[in-house]
Amino acid sequence: MDSRPGKGTTIRVCFPVSADTEEVEVSPEKVAGTIGKIILLAEDNQELGSLLKEHLERSGTRVDHLIDGVAALEKFLASPNLYDLVITDQALPGLSGRQLAEQLLQSRPDLPILLMTGYSESISEAQAKSMGIREFILKPFSLAELDRSVANCTVDAAAPTRPKSSQAKTERSPSRRSIIRFCDESPTHL
Repeated sequence: MDSRPGKGTTIRVCFPVSADTEEVEVSPEKVAGTIGKIILLAEDNQELGSLLKEHLERSGTRVDHLIDGVAALEKFLASPNLYDLVITDQALPGLSGRQLAEQLLQSRPDLPILLMTGYSESISEAQAKSMGIREFILKPFSLAELDRSVANCTVDAAAPTRPKSSQAKTERSPSRRSIIRFCDESPTHL
């Protein structure tokens, strides 16, 4: 980062090259299914939230980004039928992602929810799916993995929202490497 008074600030973003990075394919039909969707994004990390918002908006969605679980719940409850998808981090101030999802699903049981977490100890994929969360993604993740999860949530609107625990399957992408890293002393990963 380079900051000069009167000149502005330049932030350099590095994209590391890795021969073993595995891409997750998303079909054109699934990507097209996200165009025009409205997403509520609850992510307390402002930089990550802005990055995700910008990325999702480039694929034709509208994104409302909030940094607090309570604020996200209030925004949703003001217009519960407005949102096509909610993406939430598990570790949020106010309400955790799990608590937020529980409240949202009480209001609208058919709502697709994607839960992001860097701490799988707090909630497992099986627990998330059994409570009605449609997609679960572990941080760090690539933007391609995010696209796949968003497409899975938005394309299949008829998917069951509350699978029986025997039907809840734990599916993980083989690669959890971050493709984005900020160049400073404390790298931030998706």
